[in-house]
Amino acid sequence: MSEDHAVRTVRTATGETLRIPPITPHITRRAIAASMVGNFVEWYDFAIYGFMAPFIASQFFPEGDRNAALLSTFFIYASAFVVRPFGGAIWGRLGDVVGRQRVLVLTILVMSAGTFAIGLLPTYPVLGIWAAVLLLLCRLVQGVGASGEYSSAATFMIEYSGGEKRALRAGYVASGVFLGLVAASGLSSLLGRILGEEALQAWGWRIPFLTTALLALVAFYIRSRVEDTPEYRAIADIRERAAEPRTSFADAFRTQWRNMLLFVGLAMTYMVAGFLLTGYFSTYLIEEVGLAESDAFLASTVALIVLAAAAVAAGWLADRVGRRPLLLVGAGYFVVAPVPIFLLADLGTLGAAIAAELLLVLGLFFLLTPMTVSLADLFPVDVRATASGVSYNVATAVFGGTAPFVAAGLTGATGTSLAVAGYVMAVAVVATLVVAVAYRE
Repeated sequence: MSEDHAVRTVRTATGETLRIPPITPHITRRAIAASMVGNFVEWYDFAIYGFMAPFIASQFFPEGDRNAALLSTFFIYASAFVVRPFGGAIWGRLGDVVGRQRVLVLTILVMSAGTFAIGLLPTYPVLGIWAAVLLLLCRLVQGVGASGEYSSAATFMIEYSGGEKRALRAGYVASGVFLGLVAASGLSSLLGRILGEEALQAWGWRIPFLTTALLALVAFYIRSRVEDTPEYRAIADIRERAAEPRTSFADAFRTQWRNMLLFVGLAMTYMVAGFLLTGYFSTYLIEEVGLAESDAFLASTVALIVLAAAAVAAGWLADRVGRRPLLLVGAGYFVVAPVPIFLLADLGTLGAAIAAELLLVLGLFFLLTPMTVSLADLFPVDVRATASGVSYNVATAVFGGTAPFVAAGLTGATGTSLAVAGYVMAVAVVATLVVAVAYRE
């Protein structure tokens, strides 16, 4: 019998065992859709800023030093991640107290409001430095909303899954990420080809930000029609019948701090390499290599389409061979691959750019889906949303959000992309050791 259709048990932080009733296929499909759609919107929202960075730099900062303008743009990109650990703690706590489903509905609204507002902002010629201040505020709102999205969606999907297909369904959650990135990259490429650089720089850059309103409405509708997870309902019923107090922040940190640190360690390679792909690589190809905007966006679109399919395939594979082997292969791959990836990108042709990004994708294939399953499986149900929210967002803030800024700074300071390659390799060495020594399924 499929594990989705059998009674199963889960553990709590206090050692209790909960019996979870069977889940019907119809409910499972709705849970998959609800998990995927928010990740689609979150990563569309965040990626579009990275893809539009060259145009944002010219619109929100004074003319002069182009490298300084790009660094300022990526600094604001990184600023949204500063608030993510705090937002992750708040959303995670809410998820453990009021339920996962309610948090998923709220995160979509907050996140999309910040994105939509960017599309309406006046630029530097109109407001001067205050234009950049408003841009920063919008990014902070984005960061607060996004801080509750991925970890909550992963928790939601894993709690709707039995044991036999947990990684496969986590693959669907991860696939939603890349489909959102495909939409952002594809729209950027399309606008570049239709409008041209002049129109895109003058006003066309606003279109992708304004489009998020429609995406948010669709996501809100889907998520508002799905029930909370059976695991959360089980723990809520026990608390209500026994009049037990809910677990606190202190309980989550006291009992789970080792696993929280472990997750940060195993996730760091994906965070750096993944955010370079989505938030930096297109800008690097345009500004440093000299590739046309439309070609740079096309290369990213091709890579992300492949990665969207690969995320599901990686889930299927992880259910069969385990998560630890894939995490070891992925982290080890990035110990050696970054140098040839950047040397290939520096050739300056569309074919070389696509090949370089596909080599990035090959390493990410082994990392994201196993990381997503671990995000939920490392923590017991009653503190899962809090612990996963904090650990995921710390990893994202420290390693992911800073990656484009660090990469731009290293390239500007050294004049070579090999400095960025060295940064990725150093992070991968540490992550490989963490997985090899400390991670057990």
